[in-house]
Amino acid sequence: TDVVVRNNLTHDTGGDSIVVICCDGPLIENNEGHRCAIGQSRGGKTHAAGMWPHSSDGTIMRYNKVVGIDAKKDGQAFDVDINCRNTLIEYNWSGRNVSGFLLVWSPSREVPGTSGIVVRNNVSIDDGAGYALLKLVSDVRDVKIENNLFLNRDTKPHDLIRTWRPRNNRGWKMDVL
Repeated sequence: TDVVVRNNLTHDTGGDSIVVICCDGPLIENNEGHRCAIGQSRGGKTHAAGMWPHSSDGTIMRYNKVVGIDAKKDGQAFDVDINCRNTLIEYNWSGRNVSGFLLVWSPSREVPGTSGIVVRNNVSIDDGAGYALLKLVSDVRDVKIENNLFLNRDTKPHDLIRTWRPRNNRGWKMDVL
């Protein structure tokens, strides 16, 4: 409760840019992450993403910028990971993140899971080169992706969305501009 991560700049981090864990209603806003997860390019084996909550409810991520992630183990600009409920991702900007704009991950049917995700009014430029812009993993429920702008000038073909272990994914709504 009362966790606010605001007005930070991270650059060339070995792992994640910003992550909140086990919070109720955290706010992540007006932050910039440049080239996080560089540890992977130097032989590191840790998964990393730009900005994300883990096991947190009611997270708001807005007015953030994530650019230049060159990582294949996760590596998306934004991530909603393991047991997060009611997360709002809005008014963010991302660009040139090799593994894409967004990862939504839920462990399995045996735990409460990740649900109630709204992703709206974001801008993604040249994310997911040769891979996918959006990735949904395992038992993800009630995801609304609406009114976002995805612009890709890369000549490599890639998917808009990929799923991995889609056991029980349901309740997706996507409006793609």
